[in-house]
Amino acid sequence: MTSDQILSEQKSKTKTSLTITVVLLAAGVILLLAKQWVGGLFVVAGAVLGAGLMSRSRDIKAQLEKAGGEEGLSSQLAAEGTAVFDDLDVAVTPELAVVYRPFFKVCALKDMAKFEVGIGPEGVQKALFLTEADGTRNKIAQVQKGDGRQEAFDLLYALVRDYFASRAE
Repeated sequence: MTSDQILSEQKSKTKTSLTITVVLLAAGVILLLAKQWVGGLFVVAGAVLGAGLMSRSRDIKAQLEKAGGEEGLSSQLAAEGTAVFDDLDVAVTPELAVVYRPFFKVCALKDMAKFEVGIGPEGVQKALFLTEADGTRNKIAQVQKGDGRQEAFDLLYALVRDYFASRAE
C-alpha cells in the first residue's frame, strides 16, 4: 500500500461523510421549514456527524504530522526495509508503524517503550500493541483463530520483536 493509496482512501471516507452530513443538514432545514418536527432530528444527526468528521480530520492531520506530513509518509513507505502486511492493514517502515484500516494511525517506533501481544479468551484472538512510555497502548494488528491471517501476524510480530531487540543492543 502506498501513501497515495492510503491518503486517497482516507480522503474518500471523509468526502463520503461530508456528503452525508450536508444531505442530513439540508433535509433537516427543509423539513423544519415545512414545519415537520423530524427535521430537527436530521439537523441534530447532521451536526453530530459533522462534529465527528471535523474530529477525524484533525486526527488524520495529527497522524500525518508524526510521519513528517504527506511527503514524509511517502518517503517512509518507499524506504528500503518497509514491510507491508495488507492482510493486517499495517505497514512497518524502519521508523514507523502505519495502520491504515479501519482508522489511520501512525506510531513512531523510536517513541515506543515496548511491544506487547494480548491474547483473548481461550486463545481465539491475538493483538499486537506498541506501548508508549506513558503506558498508552496502540493496537497495530489483530487476528482471530482460523481467519487465515495468522502467518502474516507472526511475520509482523517477528519484525517488531527484532526491531526492539536491535534497539536494546
